[in-house]
Amino acid sequence: MEKLRIVLAGCAALLALLAAPYVFSQGTAGEITGYFWSDTIGWVSLNCQNHGTCGTSNYRLAVDSAGVVTGYAWSDNVGWISANSADLAGCPSGTCAAQFVDGNLTGWMRAIAGGTPQSGGWDGFIRLYSVSPAYGVTESGGILSGYAWGDTVMGWLDASYAVTTYEEEPPCADTAGYYCDGLNSRYLSDQCVDSLIATCSYACHATYGACIPAPSPEGELTVSPSIVIPGETVIVSWDIDDATTCTVTEDNDSIDDSWSGLAGSEESSPIDIPTTYTLQCDGLEGLTLTATARVNFRPDWQEI
Repeated sequence: MEKLRIVLAGCAALLALLAAPYVFSQGTAGEITGYFWSDTIGWVSLNCQNHGTCGTSNYRLAVDSAGVVTGYAWSDNVGWISANSADLAGCPSGTCAAQFVDGNLTGWMRAIAGGTPQSGGWDGFIRLYSVSPAYGVTESGGILSGYAWGDTVMGWLDASYAVTTYEEEPPCADTAGYYCDGLNSRYLSDQCVDSLIATCSYACHATYGACIPAPSPEGELTVSPSIVIPGETVIVSWDIDDATTCTVTEDNDSIDDSWSGLAGSEESSPIDIPTTYTLQCDGLEGLTLTATARVNFRPDWQEI
């Protein structure tokens, strides 16, 4: 039964993942400092700290906790180069925003001087990462490397002179899987999507992270003695595990014996006819237990 429950939880997890949006891992916000180098336009300064000019020209490339880059860089030859979303709208392809994703600086930047009547058709866009053809700016341990590309004016921009204080948290691959949060069975995907699978009615398995089926109520009902003569009483006893409620009743219309609780030991009314006592218990998840114990009369022997 437990294996079946784990399989069902896995199916529910798959459905939850299909419906869940992709979520990038979060990191520690920072900045990019240093330079890009282009053989055609020379140095591109990524932060006013490079020259100590922040008091008069306060520009920088900032990186938020989601890895999104905003702000401006500066080139003495082409002017401001922007990473702001408003300037990147209409980028040639893919996602326009400049963003660190799994160690890659993806998206675009754009020279503001491009796209003007004086630019001669140059749009100013700089592609930071490409799968085909394969090139791009990457980050490891805060050090940037690789190349970005800008058509017509920029050419290749070497990122190996730049560093960042942004720290990208690793993906959730090492910790992905099912886990318990109290009675909640949850699933953490490789992309750090955290989904509620089910709220367990009984318990959540600490190792598998899946709901444990509730056990059936167990125990017994006894009467002592079970054979009496008319007018005698008996002791009715019961002790039940894994139940939420229990009641004991009888089928003798001339008495009115009825008790409740998960355990008990009660003296009956005087028994005047054979009587059956019935125990009815309810457990979790609709599970039940029914038990009976019968009181009979001693035979009335006569000598002949």
